[in-house]
Amino acid sequence: MLSNVSRMWKKNTPKISVPTSTSSAMPSSTTSGMPLAPVAATTAASAWLLDPVVNKVFIDHDRHLLWLIGIGVFAVFALKSVASYLQDVLLAYVGQHAVSDIQNRLFKHLIHDDVAIFQAQASGTLVSHFTYDINMMRGAVSNTLLGMGRDALSVVFLIGVVIYQ
Repeated sequence: MLSNVSRMWKKNTPKISVPTSTSSAMPSSTTSGMPLAPVAATTAASAWLLDPVVNKVFIDHDRHLLWLIGIGVFAVFALKSVASYLQDVLLAYVGQHAVSDIQNRLFKHLIHDDVAIFQAQASGTLVSHFTYDINMMRGAVSNTLLGMGRDALSVVFLIGVVIYQ
């Protein structure tokens, strides 16, 4: 009995794919990744600002640079915060539209499916596929791609800081 249900579920399970086309009104995943460069650059800029802080302010006791570097640190972290916020908002916007597209595809597939799937499958499992599983997939994909892109750019910029200093 269980093997029949398993076979039927595998046969009738909607194939989930990442949407290839999205509405023209929403930003693409490339657009949501655009703030990656400012976030990575400000990470490197905060590392670059450590040299003047240590050498000029603490060792040479230059009070004039204290205010200038303080303003620079504030500006770098303010820019990083704005870029991170924009990146998160755009990524959430794109992700929610991708989830909506996948859920619509699943619903269309499920509507035209055999009635036996509703008898063999608990309604909670179907609801779980529609909500939790799709959101987990979106989170995993977006966080992985975002982390890899941001970390790769941060490494490039930090290597530039090491070479420059």
